[in-house]
Amino acid sequence: MRHCWAVLAFVVWSVSPLAAQRRVAGLGPDWIPAAGLHVGHETGYSIVLGGGPLIPEDLTGEHQNRALLALVEPGTRGGRLSLGYGGALGKLAGGWVLRGTFLQHWGSSHERYGGIELSVLPMLAAGMRVGAFLPALNGRVRWTTDFELAF
Repeated sequence: MRHCWAVLAFVVWSVSPLAAQRRVAGLGPDWIPAAGLHVGHETGYSIVLGGGPLIPEDLTGEHQNRALLALVEPGTRGGRLSLGYGGALGKLAGGWVLRGTFLQHWGSSHERYGGIELSVLPMLAAGMRVGAFLPALNGRVRWTTDFELAF
């Protein structure tokens, strides 16, 4: 299963250069790549890869510094797949992302969860992520927190 996550991460990351070529050729929307490092209990040490289209503000094509994102996060203890919406915060390389996430633990338990997460990176692309997850089978809400560093 870990190899599937790694292959999917590579495929998602490789889409960004193709999208940049399409943008230069005037064939599609502007895309933004996304990458980061996370440290937390649920996935251990993990790397996030993905990207998505920037959302134009108006008909002139000016951006509001917001994007739709698809993210893959393989880690040492588990992995995540996320779809989200995010934007820039201020002028110090900060941002935020609100996303729906599928979380799976590796190992003997293979626990699976679905939930929602909010990442806030106030400056220099460093910050925290907080999430609430429900197990795929019966159970209580599981709250998560992680430290993250984005590129």
